[in-house]
Amino acid sequence: MTTSHYICLWLVLSSQTLVGDHQVWYQKIEDGTLAGDVQNWAMLIQNYILQLASEGIKREYTQSLFDTANYTFEEKDGDVLVRQVKESLGNYFRSKRIAARRIADRAVDAYDRMLLANMTVPPRLTKVNLEMYRDTDIPSRLPTDLGFSPYFKQTVSLTSSAVKIPDEVPRDDPATINTVVWTSQINDVFKLNAVEDEQIRWQYFGSNVGLTRMYPGREWDTNFAGFYNDYDPRVRPWYIAATGGPKDVIIILDCSLSMRGEKFTIAQGVAKTVINTLTKQDYVNVVCARASHWDEVGKWHYFSTKVLSCQQERLVPATVAHRKDLIEKTFKLVPGGTSELERGIEVAFDLLNGKAKTGCQSVIVFVTDGKDTDGEEVRCGPGLSHVSPGPSS
Repeated sequence: MTTSHYICLWLVLSSQTLVGDHQVWYQKIEDGTLAGDVQNWAMLIQNYILQLASEGIKREYTQSLFDTANYTFEEKDGDVLVRQVKESLGNYFRSKRIAARRIADRAVDAYDRMLLANMTVPPRLTKVNLEMYRDTDIPSRLPTDLGFSPYFKQTVSLTSSAVKIPDEVPRDDPATINTVVWTSQINDVFKLNAVEDEQIRWQYFGSNVGLTRMYPGREWDTNFAGFYNDYDPRVRPWYIAATGGPKDVIIILDCSLSMRGEKFTIAQGVAKTVINTLTKQDYVNVVCARASHWDEVGKWHYFSTKVLSCQQERLVPATVAHRKDLIEKTFKLVPGGTSELERGIEVAFDLLNGKAKTGCQSVIVFVTDGKDTDGEEVRCGPGLSHVSPGPSS
C-alpha cells in the first residue's frame, strides 16, 4: 500500500467522530479516489466546527441559560412610544440646526470684517500666530494640549480647532492665508456649540479655497506609508449639495481609438471624480460616444454610441448603487472605433429631455482629446473606398 493509501485510510477511520451529543456518519467512498479525498477532508472540517461549537462556544450551555431564564412581560403604548421618538428626534435635529446656524453666522461676520478691515496678512503661512493657525498635518503646529477623549475615542484638543489644507492648495497663497486668519474666529462658536449641545461631535467648516477648519483639533489620519491622507471639502458630496443644489449631470466620454492610452485613463478618472461628487438628490448618466469603421484592409469593425447605465433612455438617481455601477462600467470601457461626438451630444440632450430629472441645473461634461479623427489604424488604406456606411444587410 502506498503512502497516499495510508493517508486516505487514516482519514476514513477518523471520519466517525463523537462531538458532544452529535455522532457524525457519512457514506464511505472508495479509498484513493479524488471524490473520496475531498469528502474525507470536508467531513473532518465539519467535525472540527461541531467540536468548536460544543467546547469553545458552549452552545448547549448557552441555550440552557435562555431556556431557564425568567422573563417578564411589559405592556407598551405604541402611540406614546411614537410621540417620544418624534420628540427626541425633533430635539436632536433642532439642536444641530441651531449649531450649524451659529457657525454660518459667525463665518459670514468674520469674512465681512476681513473685507472691511482690508487687513494685511503675513507673507507666509508659517508666520501666522499659533492661536489662529493650528495645522492637522504639521506636528509642530498641532495643539499642545492633545489628550485622549473617551467621547471622541481618539486624541484631540478641546480648546483649539485645527485646519486641514489639501495637497494641491498653495499654503503661502494670499487666499489661503486670509482664510486661515478669518476662520480662526469660528473657534469660539465651535466651543460654544460643544457646551450647549452635549451630543454634538465633530464640527467642520469648509471654505471655497479648499481649507477645512475642524473642532476639536486633532492630527490627521495617515496612510500605510505614514503620509497624511489628502482631503478637499470642495469635492465632497455634502459641500457640493450645499453650494450647488440638485443637478442633472451627463458625462460624455470620447471612446474612439484616438483616446487610447493615458488620455482615456485620464478621461475615466475625470468621470469617476465627477460621479463621486454627486448625491442621491442628483441625476446622472454616462454616454460612450463612438461609431463603426472600416480598417485599412477593408474589414468592418462595429461600434456604437451607448448609455452605460442599466436605464438606457433616462437619467438615474445618483445613489450609491448607481454611482458604483457607472464607475465600474466606465473603467471596463476600451477605446475603439471612430469619433462620433455629434451623436453623443444628441443622446445627452435626449436624456436631459426625459422625465427622470431634477429639472434644476443641467450639466454636460464632455471629455475628449479634441480630435475628430479615428486613429491611424482605422483609416482606409490607399485605393480603398466605401460607399455604404456599413456591411450590406
